[in-house]
Amino acid sequence: MNKLGIAFVGVLVLFAVIIGRGIIREQTRDAGSDKPVVKIGAILPMTGNIGVFGQSYKNGLILAQKHLKKDTKYDYRLIIEDSMGQARNVPLLARRLLDLNKVDAGLSMWTGDAMIVSPIFSQAKKVHIASLSWFPDKFLKDKYNFHIYANMQTEVDLLVGHILKKGYKNIAMVAQNIEGGLDGHRMIKESFRKNNIKLCGEIISNPGTRDFRIDIMKVQKACRPELYIFGALPPESDIFLKQLYEIAGKPVDITGLDLGMVFSSPALCENHIFPMMALPSAEWLRDYEAVFGDDLYVYASGVAYDSFNMLVDAYENAPTQGAIPSGDDIADYIHAQKSFPSAFGGRISVQPNGQIDTPVDLLSVKDGQFVRVDTPKGL
Repeated sequence: MNKLGIAFVGVLVLFAVIIGRGIIREQTRDAGSDKPVVKIGAILPMTGNIGVFGQSYKNGLILAQKHLKKDTKYDYRLIIEDSMGQARNVPLLARRLLDLNKVDAGLSMWTGDAMIVSPIFSQAKKVHIASLSWFPDKFLKDKYNFHIYANMQTEVDLLVGHILKKGYKNIAMVAQNIEGGLDGHRMIKESFRKNNIKLCGEIISNPGTRDFRIDIMKVQKACRPELYIFGALPPESDIFLKQLYEIAGKPVDITGLDLGMVFSSPALCENHIFPMMALPSAEWLRDYEAVFGDDLYVYASGVAYDSFNMLVDAYENAPTQGAIPSGDDIADYIHAQKSFPSAFGGRISVQPNGQIDTPVDLLSVKDGQFVRVDTPKGL
């Protein structure tokens, strides 16, 4: 077989692997219904290092589907694709949702994935709602793209208020060279500069780094920080924290935006405080836990629930000339929403650029669950 033939077979094998592992299942509430079908596709990290977030997000979608009224105009079907936490899988999954599954709208998580999905769905004139991104301006480029998540500057303001209240003197920052990671790092440093907060140590690493002990020892020798601010993903974040505890001891405090970004085990974060998206309302949590039990990352379920419901509300109510509203009909309708009921309590609104802010709070981990911490006044 010549090189071209080998390459072609290789592509087919890769496609088959992704086809086999990518799609989770198509879920419908109204099996056998004669209603027109609206398909909503979601690209989520169901497996891999951040699979816990994908599972929580999926749970939110399923709960929203369960809560649908019986007399909806359409049969809403979910098609969930597993990116395996790898951005390189996302382009093919997005194309498959549009070309093979013929979805009417799409959902995604994280800045990197949203930056890939958004232009693909825009070209098809389909609405795409992203979530859990630090910097939505990177993909909110036209009317078809939306983003629902906490405002990052508000989280930074909460972090600064917490630091000033605690009176930390020696502070170090840990950042990872990933999409959005260094942007958040710079945002925090700029806010520190404005508030005269000094850093005594800084560690920036590349994905795949497994040994941080030399860098930790250098920072510990320089100033023995009372607080480390994290901006990394597992497994590197978990490894760094374990090595930090081995060298500095557990009394050192840790924090970071959005659980800094992520630690895979709540035990690693016990009793530490993080500025992040607020918990869903108590009433919503009772409904969620009755179906899925306790979930540390339930806020991802909340944004999934709101994203699904915003799409359903648009399809049910958007003016249209067709049997099913077009992508333009849906985009125009969502942009007009200024008071939409949310899983987080109260109501949320859509800003002109497509951003939908959720509430922000200071949270701590107690016995494996998030609990609210008193928020500094004025924030």
